[in-house]
Amino acid sequence: LTQVREGEFTQPQHAGDEVAVGYDLYWDDNTHELTKTAAGNLYAGVATSVAAAPDAAVRVVIEEFRPVG
Repeated sequence: LTQVREGEFTQPQHAGDEVAVGYDLYWDDNTHELTKTAAGNLYAGVATSVAAAPDAAVRVVIEEFRPVG
């Protein structure tokens, strides 16, 4: 993970997630990918592209990695 504070990036996503534009995405530090699952993960930002379940990556505006809850 490169430490970048803000911007739009293509990042790996959890293969089982269907992502739509505007979804909140979370960083899973165990798998090193973005996911829709908030529990146990860090908030990362908002999806700016659609990604189907088998897609390997998704576009996201990185806002801030912070704990959820």
